[in-house]
Amino acid sequence: MTKKRRDQKRAFIRAYQNKLKQGEIEDSSRILYDLIKTPFIEDQNILKGLPFINPDNLFSCTQQFLMMRVLDFEFIEQINLAFGRSNNEIKHPLPPLWRKRLEEKHAIKAKTFHNHLLWLQFLFYWFFIGYLSAYYEWFKNFFSAKNDQFKNHSYSFFYQLTKNNLPLKSSTNDYENNTIISWFAKRNDTSGNIFSNVILDKPLKINHHNVYGSNSPWPRIKEVWDIGGLLIWSVVFFFKGLVKFLQGNFVIPMMSREVMLAKCVQYTDRDRLPKRYLFHNSGFFFRPLWTYIAQNKGCQIILYYYSTSDLWLQTKEGDANRYNPYHIMTWPEYWIWNEYQLSFLNRFLTYDFKYKIVGPIWFSSTSIKSLKKLPKKGIAIFDIEPKRDSYEFKVYYPVNYYGYQLSKQFFLDLTYIAEKHNINLFIKRKRLNKLEHKGYEKLINIISNKSNIYLIDSGIAAKSLIEKSVSVITMPFSTPANIAHILGKPSVFYDPFNMTIPKDPAAHGLKIFTNKKELEAWIISTI
Repeated sequence: MTKKRRDQKRAFIRAYQNKLKQGEIEDSSRILYDLIKTPFIEDQNILKGLPFINPDNLFSCTQQFLMMRVLDFEFIEQINLAFGRSNNEIKHPLPPLWRKRLEEKHAIKAKTFHNHLLWLQFLFYWFFIGYLSAYYEWFKNFFSAKNDQFKNHSYSFFYQLTKNNLPLKSSTNDYENNTIISWFAKRNDTSGNIFSNVILDKPLKINHHNVYGSNSPWPRIKEVWDIGGLLIWSVVFFFKGLVKFLQGNFVIPMMSREVMLAKCVQYTDRDRLPKRYLFHNSGFFFRPLWTYIAQNKGCQIILYYYSTSDLWLQTKEGDANRYNPYHIMTWPEYWIWNEYQLSFLNRFLTYDFKYKIVGPIWFSSTSIKSLKKLPKKGIAIFDIEPKRDSYEFKVYYPVNYYGYQLSKQFFLDLTYIAEKHNINLFIKRKRLNKLEHKGYEKLINIISNKSNIYLIDSGIAAKSLIEKSVSVITMPFSTPANIAHILGKPSVFYDPFNMTIPKDPAAHGLKIFTNKKELEAWIISTI
């Protein structure tokens, strides 16, 4: 980006911020919520024509796809930039009905030739790239190694994991147990082999479970005629999709990857599919289209929550969650921590769903470094690091809470109390990234030089540090507070700005301190 473009963008941002302070414009989260409720097609009959796919499922999947690929961070940034322009013009690919809605409801200029071209470019990309990427997934399946463990419909498959989600070998030759695979393997109500998309050099053995890696979430299609039939179908589908693209019917072409993967699952033997597919809540909006086919073949489709940070925090100004788009989720079963998460699901979901309250779900760990060198007594501190202003401009949190000033006051208060009473603080930050506020980085570097402050490797699981600590203090409303409570450790949230409300459901019943003196008294009582 040239200096001229950067300066222009900064000017738009300043103009937007001034208008927002003066109440002249809407919050971007409200606009996003309104669009996701607005139909993206005029006639749902255009979703018919694929005998193996329920049109209602295709509609839901397309809505979720648009939420993920169109109403993304770039959209939020473009909305905010539009309000910074004199003519309120947005420059972003959107379906025609959504462009119309922006103009008529929100006074944002969207029905432009430029946006029409951006939308066609978006459709062209997802039609051809989606088609080719689906072919790639097919051929990974066709040429995957034969695996005799794909049988008897008795195994479980974890989708979208990384190596960080697999157990690590420790110095005692035991597998570190704070990952989703080890958590699942050690449950009493699970059986059979465990698969994930992470390729392993050799299978793992955990608590009588064999753990395998596979480059395809489905068993290999065995029969030559099935592979031939699938390839012939794909050629016909391509030309049908091209015709629909030229006719202006964008759904089928745009969803070409999802449709083709669903077709692959249709060709897969029912008795060789897993007993359950498990997805984590990082991608909770989008449910792949192929999972509907797998569900019809008897597979459990489960979304599990490895965190309790579900809701935007409520403030004295009101509940921002009324603009939360969770209602578009369509998962048939949820594994959750507690009744608070069940209440959250019941609030947003209008369909009948299954659920299982399973307690805390461990997810990932990238380090097996020992915590033995820490002092015997100390308080674990978990914060939520502030992002740079350029990033905050792209997110649609309706409450401006997690900024640098909050982090600064949070740590100033804690370090003051700790120095006054000679208390050790174990500070564990989230994974380090380039989006952190520069002032926050300097603040952490300054306080880390104090003799009673210990910075903990971000790769160490929160559970491991909590077990080493006497109590836990967390910035609202990060998950470690609930982990500590479940492990029997004294645990509270601390809001130095007093913006939260005492009974916020996001706190899951835990105490929220907003006064430094009250927090100090509580800390002394736990040491």
